[in-house]
Amino acid sequence: MGRRARMRARSLQALPKVTPNTSIADAIKVRVARYYAAKMRMCFFELGLCSGGRLRADVLALAMNGWIVIVEVKSSVADFRADKKMHLYEQWANQAYVAMPESVYLKVKEKILPDWGVFIMSEDGSVLKKVLGAKSYSIEEEDTRNILIRAAFRSADTNKTKNKQVT
Repeated sequence: MGRRARMRARSLQALPKVTPNTSIADAIKVRVARYYAAKMRMCFFELGLCSGGRLRADVLALAMNGWIVIVEVKSSVADFRADKKMHLYEQWANQAYVAMPESVYLKVKEKILPDWGVFIMSEDGSVLKKVLGAKSYSIEEEDTRNILIRAAFRSADTNKTKNKQVT
């Protein structure tokens, strides 16, 4: 097994497992993360994009070259209609997607933002497929740096310093 294959396998193993007790939203998040992990992207759940916590990406996929993809998960029609700030994510991503069950997609497909891509998950939760690609956006360098720093702090092992006793 080559280096890339080992890295991909490790990335996939680190993701949470989907069980019968997993909520539909969490199952979609895990499936989306598996999709991007297979493409050698680092995935973050519920990553804050700006100070104050106004915007949090359900799934943020980060490539080694700094390419940022945000995926918003909508588990129901009501959830989709209630989100009034989805368009704001475009400032923070090179691409933006919405992920939802197939039944929700069939009811809201005309309302999806025009430049956004779409992932749909089968009703049994076993298959996730990309049905529409997303348009690419450009991000300000400062915004990209801000997200990279937030992702780095989220991934950092801070337990070593927390548990050290000061002498």
